[in-house]
Amino acid sequence: VHCDICRVKSAQQSKRRRITLKSIGLCVSCRGPKKDSRIRCNDCRRKHREKGKAKTKALKAEIIKEYGGCCVCCSEQEPFLLTIDHVKNDGAKHRKEMKDQGGWNFYRWLRKKNYPKDRYQLLCFSCNNGRYLNGGVCPHQETREKETKEHKTYSDGVGSLSFFCFN
Repeated sequence: VHCDICRVKSAQQSKRRRITLKSIGLCVSCRGPKKDSRIRCNDCRRKHREKGKAKTKALKAEIIKEYGGCCVCCSEQEPFLLTIDHVKNDGAKHRKEMKDQGGWNFYRWLRKKNYPKDRYQLLCFSCNNGRYLNGGVCPHQETREKETKEHKTYSDGVGSLSFFCFN
């Protein structure tokens, strides 16, 4: 753990080292030769990309777990299909405030804010898009509400009969 002054000095030294290595044609990770103007050689770029993908995948799994593990509307559980939804339909405004830092940066922001549940929920992409296209209400919810209103229960004194009316 470093104090703020040491942390700034370390970051400045690291930046100078990267600039120097790049200017003499060496990889900033392994200090081996590289063939193009990028800062890393092909092997280090591949490793760096794989490490980044693994970190992003782990963070998304953490976010999904914190927000209940499934779509709050249709109960979809496939992580590939799940996304964070702005409950108050203020996603565009929020992205503008964050200067369009979505994906990884948004997940990190959610973790830093201790996973706020009052403004965000977990939806599958279908329900999220359905809310967008349907004025903030997922078509699943609309259908469920309609079915609940049409649900009838009759009792003959001995037992009861329950059914849905589809007109």
